[in-house]
Amino acid sequence: MKFFGEAFKRDPLKSKAKMNRGGYIIIAGVVISLIILFTYLLLLQNYYAPAYLTVRPAYSITKYPNGTTVVNPALQFGNGGLAVLMLPNGSQYVFNVTNIKGFMELYKVAPWAFINLNEINARVLIVPNALRGWVMIRGVNITLTYYFYNYRVINGSSLEITYVLSGQVISEINRTSPDMLKYVPYAINLLIMRPGESGDNIIWTGGIEWDLEDAFGLTVARADQYVQYETDCVSGIYWATGWIDTGGVPGYTFYNQITIGSETWSGWGSLTAPQITFSPPVFEVQVKESTSFYFGVNENGYGVYGQIASGTTTWDLFPTEVYYVASGTAILNSPSSSGTFNVCS
Repeated sequence: MKFFGEAFKRDPLKSKAKMNRGGYIIIAGVVISLIILFTYLLLLQNYYAPAYLTVRPAYSITKYPNGTTVVNPALQFGNGGLAVLMLPNGSQYVFNVTNIKGFMELYKVAPWAFINLNEINARVLIVPNALRGWVMIRGVNITLTYYFYNYRVINGSSLEITYVLSGQVISEINRTSPDMLKYVPYAINLLIMRPGESGDNIIWTGGIEWDLEDAFGLTVARADQYVQYETDCVSGIYWATGWIDTGGVPGYTFYNQITIGSETWSGWGSLTAPQITFSPPVFEVQVKESTSFYFGVNENGYGVYGQIASGTTTWDLFPTEVYYVASGTAILNSPSSSGTFNVCS
């Protein structure tokens, strides 16, 4: 019995050495795993290193009741006082709006960009500044020019726009044949009716594109923020919705949030908000969309994640125009942009 007991007696020093060796093996395994993990992460970050965030408006689309769709130009105001007008055919024109010359050049091609809605009950329409025709008096052609004079709202459902004959034209007619003034109208009134039913309205869709680029200019992640609404092009918005599409190389995830009025939706990955109906129709709707870009890897349950960029767009929807303000942050820059879309022309 003594021999049996001695044969199985443990040596404390040997047992401790075995335990230390086992611990070292476990620690070494963890260290090797972490080295592999962080090496993989470092390689990904070096290859897909997020550096710059860029923002630009996507071309908007108007859908008419008969099913016809039209692609509209987009106007973007960027940093440094520059405005970029992008046409559906791919042409782009840059205006320096910090000086009066560039400001007026932009106004000539995109006057709708400068409409300022200060009153909740304002009625804004894009109308010509002048109407022109002609009349022949004693063998002489005289151009009739009528200039915009005023407008008035009729029962909240239509607009009456008044044009009056140019004083210079009146003087010319008076010199040539004063009697003709009896037959040439002094003023012209245009009556613009508001569509009576929702089915007569148009549906407008616009978007903002956020691109996350690496140091070589390659896009590694992208978020497209869209907004859509139905308008009667006079005073009413009937419904609005929004959605965000995201994608990127392995290692990127996205957290999105959409707010329409006082309601908010959020979640990981692409996101779509329901169609929010307004009854009665409203004059203004604000939609806010934001995307947070996350980068990291996940190996056997271990991962390193972090937010490395974000982009937010605030849309102010009106019956005839849409204004947007976009701001973002990334590791090496913080882009911002603002602009306007003409909805009903």
